[in-house]
Amino acid sequence: FVLASSMSAVMLRAIGRSAAAAIPARQAPCVVAPSSLPALPALGGVLHRPMSSEVPKEDLMKEALIAALEPTDVLVEDVSGGCGSMYKIEVESPLFRGVNLVKQHRMVTDTLKKEIGEMHGLTINTRRSPE
Repeated sequence: FVLASSMSAVMLRAIGRSAAAAIPARQAPCVVAPSSLPALPALGGVLHRPMSSEVPKEDLMKEALIAALEPTDVLVEDVSGGCGSMYKIEVESPLFRGVNLVKQHRMVTDTLKKEIGEMHGLTINTRRSPE
């Protein structure tokens, strides 16, 4: 049987505590970006593969950061296990000189506003380039 989340307390009492205890707890779903899915057989046995011209999301974000912040060092890493839902970003830039940490992070998030809207988690580390 299926226990719906909208089931009332009366219905829970009707099925009994032992039956309700036997229902496993739900796990949080893993959100997987479509481009990270393995190739699946389509109708007719043809395999679908991402187009070879697709650029990894990490590379697109790295290019945007390079264009906007002129970094001396930049790292964009998927830390979600390939799922594409969590990223670690490190940026070292001379543009951060004289800028407090909050504004440095804002410069990064403003650059990646669209991409961040599709993420579930993000770690940002910034530092100014040595003079």
